[in-house]
Amino acid sequence: MRSSSDGGIVMTDRPDQILVEQIQAGYSDVFGLLAKKYQHKVYQMAYHFTHNADGARDLSQEIFLKAYRSLPKL
Repeated sequence: MRSSSDGGIVMTDRPDQILVEQIQAGYSDVFGLLAKKYQHKVYQMAYHFTHNADGARDLSQEIFLKAYRSLPKL
């Protein structure tokens, strides 16, 4: 896997589609930018379903893991 620090240019203001394409090209650390962008929203939704902080954190982690694993299929 590539790292964005080894020559790839990653900017946080890039559209999500560009970030996804970079991840698919092997720059796996770019996923952190997407996760950071959506972490609050995902956590809020997870909390709505679990009604507790620990459950929301666990569910959020599962959601991001599933999203990461699904990226090659897009």
